[in-house]
Amino acid sequence: MLHTTQGIVLSYIKYKESSIITKIFTEALGLQAYIIQGVRARKPKYNIALFQPLTLLDVVVYYKKQRSIQRVAEVQRHTLNSDILININKGAIAIFIAELLAKVIHEEEHNEKLFNFLWQAVISLNEQTAGYEVFYLTFMLQLSHYLGFGISTVQDIYTQLHRSGKHGEIDQEVLEGLNTLLLPSRVHEHIKMDKAVRRRATEAMIKFYQLHIDSLDTFKSLKVLQEIS
Repeated sequence: MLHTTQGIVLSYIKYKESSIITKIFTEALGLQAYIIQGVRARKPKYNIALFQPLTLLDVVVYYKKQRSIQRVAEVQRHTLNSDILININKGAIAIFIAELLAKVIHEEEHNEKLFNFLWQAVISLNEQTAGYEVFYLTFMLQLSHYLGFGISTVQDIYTQLHRSGKHGEIDQEVLEGLNTLLLPSRVHEHIKMDKAVRRRATEAMIKFYQLHIDSLDTFKSLKVLQEIS
């Protein structure tokens, strides 16, 4: 059965000589894996740049419930995502966010609220001209609500990490920084968070997520994110 939907690329892996398998979080069907044939060939039907992390797509896809890997009929870029592709800092943030989403999203079904949040977040990252160094921290704070363990105050993070014995990264500077990120998003462009504080805040947020998601392990993209952003 054919479905026309929008999708957010999370990742891809090489498959055979010229194809890839990409994971796309779609509006209509949730998280799905798609085989894109010949994309690594000399004259591919689709440019592999379409499947970079957090690319926004308009797709026409086949769906069969019993299949673990689906097929596509048509793929085109919804927006250019130009700044994410050119800006090395935004690119590192996009890769980290996409890896996080690939680890925490498992549902193969329609989830309109989560999809709309992610779609708007990608647009926001692409358009933001200042303060985007802390974007992924704000994103993690907001995403927690869609995953069922929403953060109302930074004290929630501290208390839970303290009880688990994993509160070493939480100090006053981290608390103040994260607390500021809980303010309305319009002020985030003016937030200045020292790189060392940002690194400790990131470690604290990852540990907080790990408390709630047992399967959440290490992040391959974290080292690059911390070096670049």
